[in-house]
Amino acid sequence: IVHAHNVDPLSFVVQAWCMKNTVPFIYTGHLLATKYAEWQNFDFGLALKSIINVSIDVYTKRYYKNCSKIICLNEFARADFESYTHDPEKLVVIPNGHIFRDTPKHCTLSDDKYRLLFPGYISERKNQLFLIDMMRFLHTDKKVELLFAGTFLNDKYKEKVMKAIKNFPENREVKFLGYVEHEKLLEMYSDIHYFVSSALTEVQSLAVIESLASGTPVIGLENTTTTELVKNDYNGYLLNAKSTPEEFAQIVSKYLNITQGKYEKLSENARKSVGFLEYSKISQRYID
Repeated sequence: IVHAHNVDPLSFVVQAWCMKNTVPFIYTGHLLATKYAEWQNFDFGLALKSIINVSIDVYTKRYYKNCSKIICLNEFARADFESYTHDPEKLVVIPNGHIFRDTPKHCTLSDDKYRLLFPGYISERKNQLFLIDMMRFLHTDKKVELLFAGTFLNDKYKEKVMKAIKNFPENREVKFLGYVEHEKLLEMYSDIHYFVSSALTEVQSLAVIESLASGTPVIGLENTTTTELVKNDYNGYLLNAKSTPEEFAQIVSKYLNITQGKYEKLSENARKSVGFLEYSKISQRYID
């Protein structure tokens, strides 16, 4: 069995080999089928022309048609793939899994400063500019650090982001950590007060799952991941995708000022909320 995770030219070539040799070819959809154009981090054009002279739409439909099975990360993704492929029998729902660790939180709401984290590629889709604007509207005299763990996908967006952090108040700071090894990122959660997500499009974000599993509440805009996993005043808070940075800041400010007891309850609920994604359960579904 060959299992692919990208709809790219290399995967397309291997898929053709599998068809020729009657080898099952499985694909896990880390992007929504109907939103393929929004997810491309680079132009497929030249790469595609070197293989087959077709549009990305035709290419993608052909790719999905030739998969033996397509694994969807949640029911929302399954419905999206069904609307695109019209082949429900090919679709199987298996979410991302997580290996849970019993790691205590080291931060409290009485700390001298608050730390907010958003990991992932720094790009328009992740919408980091929204969080930078949000920082200016926070209602607290304490210092607040916004940490971005990830690399920039293009220079144009980097230029916009760097311009946005100029003339920041002294008690607000945005830090760009660059690429952070996965193990180190998991360790970081113990010192993070809140995971803040401004992502406009996700399928099932591992970062959100890992944050909740670490006991770090999530405050974010609605997308397919946050809507599935985050419940207001239980393990975090969700805002409408059309909310403004100022509205987002009002919610973050509210949660920075809750009691330590309520924060610890949010943290406890965060861990519970993703217990169904424990990796041994998910891996068994792959085996089945």
